[in-house]
Amino acid sequence: MMGVVGLTSFINENKRLFLTRTSVARQRMVVDGYGFLHYVYFENNLDVRCGGDYKQLHDLLKQFFHNLKQCSVETIVIFDGDSDEDKLQTRISRMEESIKRMKQIWAGETSAKLLPLLSTDVMRQALIELNVPYYYTKGDADITIASIANYLNASVLANDSDFYVLGVNKGYFPLNLFHWKQVQRRGDHSFVTAYAYYQRTMTSQYRVTDRVLSFLPVLTGCDWVSRDLFANFVNALCEKQTRNNRRTSLNRRKIDVILRWLSRHKRDDAIMDELLATFKESKRSMTSLEIESCLRHYREFPDPTPIFNFLQRHNTSDMFESKPPHQTEMENASDVTCQSILEQFIRLGKLPSNLCDVMNGTKTIVLLLIVTSDPSKTSPHTRCRSLRQTIYRLLAMHSSDNGDCDVTEYDRSTKNKYRDVTPTSLPTPCDCNGGYRNPILTSWFESNKFEGHQVTARKDYLLCCLLGCQQQYPQRHLAFNNFISHIARDPGMTRLPLIVASTSYWIHHTQPPHALVVSILISLSTHDVARDLHRDLGATFDPSPSHSATEWLCSLKSSLVLNSALCFPLPEPELSFIDCRWILGVYDVIMTWEPDDVINKVTDCLSRFGEEKDLFLLLYNAIYG
Repeated sequence: MMGVVGLTSFINENKRLFLTRTSVARQRMVVDGYGFLHYVYFENNLDVRCGGDYKQLHDLLKQFFHNLKQCSVETIVIFDGDSDEDKLQTRISRMEESIKRMKQIWAGETSAKLLPLLSTDVMRQALIELNVPYYYTKGDADITIASIANYLNASVLANDSDFYVLGVNKGYFPLNLFHWKQVQRRGDHSFVTAYAYYQRTMTSQYRVTDRVLSFLPVLTGCDWVSRDLFANFVNALCEKQTRNNRRTSLNRRKIDVILRWLSRHKRDDAIMDELLATFKESKRSMTSLEIESCLRHYREFPDPTPIFNFLQRHNTSDMFESKPPHQTEMENASDVTCQSILEQFIRLGKLPSNLCDVMNGTKTIVLLLIVTSDPSKTSPHTRCRSLRQTIYRLLAMHSSDNGDCDVTEYDRSTKNKYRDVTPTSLPTPCDCNGGYRNPILTSWFESNKFEGHQVTARKDYLLCCLLGCQQQYPQRHLAFNNFISHIARDPGMTRLPLIVASTSYWIHHTQPPHALVVSILISLSTHDVARDLHRDLGATFDPSPSHSATEWLCSLKSSLVLNSALCFPLPEPELSFIDCRWILGVYDVIMTWEPDDVINKVTDCLSRFGEEKDLFLLLYNAIYG
């Protein structure tokens, strides 16, 4: 996260001037979702090598929101979307940095950080479970967070230096100075301690207006303006004003000098004239547009009312006066268009926000998440490209009769360069199982109406995509349906069908090691046996199977999105019980066994767990038919 270059260091070095130690209780707070997720995950040293520490992440999220609830702090979480063309180059640069970190992790470096693939989904499910209101914006969320916070008289909790400039009336709390794990008591009330930043402290210290302060990120560099644009101008200011003050750090000198220079100006045009005067006449027009574009991102806040109304309709939090019944998957919705439901899923994070562009028939750019995998092999996303192409075409049917769409994917290659993947010819499910020609599914697109009786057609379509054509692979469908009938009466098994179907897709498209498949099925059956078999992954950890495990997670992720795009014909599985470290630890043990004895040894281990043994065999038969 870039933010305003050097500003966080400057604030931390001048903590006494700009930060106020305070007690946090009985208030409202808007949380930057991705910033919070990154901070919690890496501050607690959760797994980045094996695929994700989702159980521990879920427990930490529960602890955080439970502690704030104890302190009577009401929270709303706002996430960035991934459809922001203005920041495309910034996003690509971050993708390149993620590739570097991925290579470091694969080489065994413990300090590199890369967020696991399913972590955002685990957080989303935790927020639903905890009844915490949340919302996904289309693009960058910073100004939306500030706008909502000011609308609700709430503070902001984040880890982004942009909030030092965005003017949050009730204060900005940096995450690294927010001590949420230590709940304290004062009389009948609980509270946590933190340091708060109020913009009026900065503006009064340097005698600048809020409007003039928004030029600071223009001069330092930020997500919207390159740090090199005014580097010569800023360096000249520093050289002129700090010759006698060499003890302070470079960043501190720069920020201080810029703020002092800004304090001499009261109007935008005076600042613009002086900045543009440093450029040749031919470049001034383009530079002026770049400055104005940056200033808009720090000055022009969106109307928070529509977002607040959306949150009010879709949450039962005490923060909202009206409390409508929460419909998790909206299967009982009536009198509503299918597209409007899918748009709601985007705002609720059940579909990526850039898929809104696909539904509207506009050009779509998708940057695939960089995940820990073998740099010498193709990206693990490659194996499930057909699933993503199906998702794009499926959603494009809302604006195009034949499902044509213009989608460009950015993904890593083995040469550490980016290649554009433009699916011009998307695969269509074969005629024999209906596919797009299924009359009920076709009428769903044509009428754009969402009706419950279509669930069977949507389920058949989903299984066709994951298991293959029913006439070509009848045994796969028969085995899956037998599995469904066996678990139908057990509510606790609703987490399994989609995982089983996506695992079948993974097996038949990647041919993973048999021992890894068995390890996954053991972890799905019982954590008790997985814990017994689990070998601690220490310094001798072999990362090679984790590439295949990451391909499994990518297949699962694409299956989750396809299931959402079809309005949940199968229940969404709970993801926090997936423990990739245990899976690879069990795999490590199984690899010491004779291949022909694997199933017998597993069933022996499970013999003291009757139901778990039966479940494992059901899962195995469902996968292998």
